[in-house]
Amino acid sequence: MFIAGLTPSPNPPSMITISHVIDPVVESAIKYSTAPCPLVPTCCEPGGIEVDVKVAPLVADLEGSCKVGGFLTTAAIMFCTFCLCTHAQLKELNISSWILRNGHDVRDEAALWLSTVTKSGREAQAGEMGVRWSPLHCLPYWDPVKHVVLGFMHNWLEGILQHHLRILWCIGAPEEVNKTVVELEKDEQWSQADSQESAEELEGLQALQ
Repeated sequence: MFIAGLTPSPNPPSMITISHVIDPVVESAIKYSTAPCPLVPTCCEPGGIEVDVKVAPLVADLEGSCKVGGFLTTAAIMFCTFCLCTHAQLKELNISSWILRNGHDVRDEAALWLSTVTKSGREAQAGEMGVRWSPLHCLPYWDPVKHVVLGFMHNWLEGILQHHLRILWCIGAPEEVNKTVVELEKDEQWSQADSQESAEELEGLQALQ
């Protein structure tokens, strides 16, 4: 692994700042991926060898991949980097009902965002499509949908997938979680006595008016 750079602490860069941070990286990648391939001298080949550099994929956590890849946050209406589901469809688990994003369409939408000259216009465009410009779109071979990968560290090592499946969706949940869910469901169930008491309180309040 070669670390090209680290963003300074204590706060992460915004979606605008991160674009300026990765600009030089993208420019270097373009420099070494255009024909004819540039010659890079090495210890064994002082005259230089041809180098062809490609950038793929983008591996990050969800927040980082949205910022770098040119998508909005999970709080946006168009929150997903892979499909066109809206925030109102956040709990929709039927995959066959999802309309998947297309890399070419995302590029066109990002180009439209970039060509919009006003801040309000860009905000409206991003809000409608869930896409904004990223320097990675300058790489002609890079697919903004297929080349974005949620990091292995966050998915498995930090237990994000397990938490979503077992705790939030209760799929194969531990026994203590199942007991908690059952107790909560019992608390939410109203008995006939509860209903009668609530009706009597309502009548009493209406009589005071």
